[in-house]
Amino acid sequence: MDGRKQTAEHLKGVDRDHLLFYRPEWCLNALARSLRNNPMLIPHLDREVHEAKHADVAFVPLLGRFTLQRVAREYRAVQGDYVGSLDGLISTIETTRRVNTLPADERRYSEATIDALERSRPYVVEGLVIPDRHLHLVSAL
Repeated sequence: MDGRKQTAEHLKGVDRDHLLFYRPEWCLNALARSLRNNPMLIPHLDREVHEAKHADVAFVPLLGRFTLQRVAREYRAVQGDYVGSLDGLISTIETTRRVNTLPADERRYSEATIDALERSRPYVVEGLVIPDRHLHLVSAL
């Protein structure tokens, strides 16, 4: 969290926020790690909002093995849209959760993951800060 510059708009600074956390769980295998490290699932948030999010959402439960395989295969981030990418992830997990062949335990795990992501969403909407590199691209248009 340290190292981000303080600005007038963001007195405590700006943090990169992995929406899929904690790292030890979401880096257990290559599929989980690839989802966690998707750039569109790591928005820059105002530090105060980021801290409030973590106070409200303690962690995002790891998906079950079969759900994770399917979500990693089917999920597509929305380039340039962090909120749209989060919504797409929730939708992909929800669609996968409804697969009849999915074990009942995995459905329950998926519900917990969806719940944590949905509770994170308002913080992403409120605290989103567009990084400088994206500002340069937008101003060039």
